[in-house]
Amino acid sequence: MKAHILILLLLVVTFSFCDECKLKLNKEYPEPEEQVDVKEIAALVVKTINETYVQKGEFVRRDAHPKAHGCPRAIFKVLDNIPSEFRHGIFTNSSQSYKAYIRFSNGSPSVNHDLRPDSRGFALKLLGVHGKKLLEDEQDATTQDFVGANKPEFFLSTTSDYLTFFKMVRRGGLDLIKWLIGGQKFREVNAARKFIFTVIGNVLSTQYFSATPYRLGPEVTVKWSVQPVDCYTGVPVSDRLPGMSNDYLTERLKESLNAEETCFDFLVQKQENACEQPMEDPVTEWTTPFVRLARITVPVQELDQSEEGKLFCENLSFSPWHSLEAHQPLGNVNRARKVVYRATSSFRHAQNHEPRVEPKEW
Repeated sequence: MKAHILILLLLVVTFSFCDECKLKLNKEYPEPEEQVDVKEIAALVVKTINETYVQKGEFVRRDAHPKAHGCPRAIFKVLDNIPSEFRHGIFTNSSQSYKAYIRFSNGSPSVNHDLRPDSRGFALKLLGVHGKKLLEDEQDATTQDFVGANKPEFFLSTTSDYLTFFKMVRRGGLDLIKWLIGGQKFREVNAARKFIFTVIGNVLSTQYFSATPYRLGPEVTVKWSVQPVDCYTGVPVSDRLPGMSNDYLTERLKESLNAEETCFDFLVQKQENACEQPMEDPVTEWTTPFVRLARITVPVQELDQSEEGKLFCENLSFSPWHSLEAHQPLGNVNRARKVVYRATSSFRHAQNHEPRVEPKEW
């Protein structure tokens, strides 16, 4: 009996040694066929947009997050005395302020009732950010974007999985279910359930997450989050109960903006262990502590719901690659976004006969 126990212990130690993680901090690990997959994804997404809107003679919307609740103005202010390891890019100077726009949205590719379970988007565009940008044809742009949603995990872990997922969605629900179950994608299914099946009460009282990693200077990798807080006490704000009208999130956003200023804290969490906080697996939620770096204030304002205001919001183009090198997007999802976002945004604007222009300061 003792001999059997000893053998089992030796096996456990042996397998543990063999499975030792060899990932390194701040290092990316692209898949061999990643760029081929990404180009195919971009082509399929453009094809889907063409079938959904262009062939029907309709105004062309985004392939995801087409329903915007509004694009209010905001102020992004770097806090004083942030840790020195985070003082890079837009966080270099204490108390530095940037004007900004925030686009709040529903994630579904179709425009639905706000009460329908869905992911919710938060896209932040800082203005007046000088310095060379990462996109080759927009290096002189003066904007910096952050793109997130209301869950800390993404629902697919690799670019090849995303390509297969998109193909299955185009074929129909049954093929998608077969792929998920047959491929034992139980972790992804659970992440998708949390990512998609949520209902919120107010976009201004919801926490949002990057889910994907980013550089913060040359030696640090982080994920970010924005947490709604009381503007005066800094205490986190709880979400409201959902409404009943088709567009209650837009209605409540307008009411809130008319009533008082609202705030978010901009937080980052650092990659401290490359195996526990993997660079290439956005399905894994990082558990390292968050650190406050900035305060986002959404001042009292009239939400512009005129046709001109809606068109301005619609024409804003958000990409994590609208970025300084100090905040370079990392991981397979972000590398795919560089190609896919550019292709879909260019196609959408061209079909709508609208220029792709980054906004100046308001």
